[in-house]
Amino acid sequence: MSTDTLSRLHLCLPAELEETRYIGRGTEFDADLGMDSLDFLQFISDVQDDFKVEIPNEALKKFRTFGDLEGWLRARPETLASSRAGGASPALGIERAE
Repeated sequence: MSTDTLSRLHLCLPAELEETRYIGRGTEFDADLGMDSLDFLQFISDVQDDFKVEIPNEALKKFRTFGDLEGWLRARPETLASSRAGGASPALGIERAE
């Protein structure tokens, strides 16, 4: 899973979180980003669209951090095909493009 995966996840964040510049595997959706359940569901919907996957409700309950979600995506062969190969960085400073 490349650093491109974290970049793609960052770009799926809700617009009101666009000022979030630092996203790492340990970043928590609620505690660090202040996502409520509606924000999280919109984010997951955008992730599903971007990565072309369906995330079951049972899996959603296990996602506390970006690393949890990235690990789930990594276990899916279809998402590996849509990500570039390469080393992963534990944290990224990413600016959202308008």
